[in-house]
Order: sequence, then structure tokens, then C-alpha cells
Amino acid sequence: MEKTKTFKALKGKVVQINRGGSESKIGKLIAVKDDYVALLTKDDGVIYYQTKHIKSVTENVKHHYDLEVKELNKKDHLPDDFIKLLISCKYDWLQINRGGKEKVDGIVNEVKDHVLTIVDNKEVIRVFIDKIKNVSIGEKPKKH
Repeated sequence: MEKTKTFKALKGKVVQINRGGSESKIGKLIAVKDDYVALLTKDDGVIYYQTKHIKSVTENVKHHYDLEVKELNKKDHLPDDFIKLLISCKYDWLQINRGGKEKVDGIVNEVKDHVLTIVDNKEVIRVFIDKIKNVSIGEKPKKH
């Protein structure tokens, strides 16, 4: 619960999640839930991080970001825990983990027994929820 207290104190501020690598992002902390946080980023939209996988959070990052959203709208109500968030994404496009070897994306098919099943083209991929570091929800980005 110490992590939750730390994140609640930083809600509404621009922070950097993790210090480096593909999972590190800078953005405005817009929601703090029981086991995940929502970070609004300039380039990637909202990213949902499971707090158990966050190694550090840095306040007062060097870069200035002008992010307009202050808080989520009532229609953007978020479930209290990460599994319920995933369940609410059934049939939505989801990107799991931001980069590296563990990056996966596709359409959410099912959440059952702590396993997330997504479909990408003709592949059915099962991901253990406790290994997911973060997710982005929404339409698959178009290739330029």
C-alpha cells in the first residue's frame, strides 16, 4: 500500500515512470487505483501501469509537457483493479507492454483465470496478467 500512497500524492502531476528503457514514460498521472495507475502521455495517450511492476517514479522531470486533461471524465470511469480494467476492454484493441520482446497487441477476446487472451490476425495469444507491465487501450495505430 505504500506505493498507492506515493502515487496518490503525485496525482495530477507530471512524472516519469521508471528511469529508462521501453517501459519508461513521461506524462501526467491522471488516475490512481488499487493496483494500477493511468498516465496521460503526449505521444501515446493513456498508458495503464500495474504498480507492482513500477520500479521508480520521478517528479519534476526536466521536460515541460503541456497536457490539457486535468482528470478523467465521469464517462471514463475506471475499475478499481487491473483485472477488471482488462475485462472492461473485451473486443477492444490492446497493446501490452510498450516495447522489447514482450510487446504484444491485438483484440481482447477473454480474461479468465488470470490469463488475458488476445487475437492478432490468425494468432491467439495468452498472456499471464501478473506479467503485464502496462497496457494501452484503443484503435490500432495506422502505419505511416
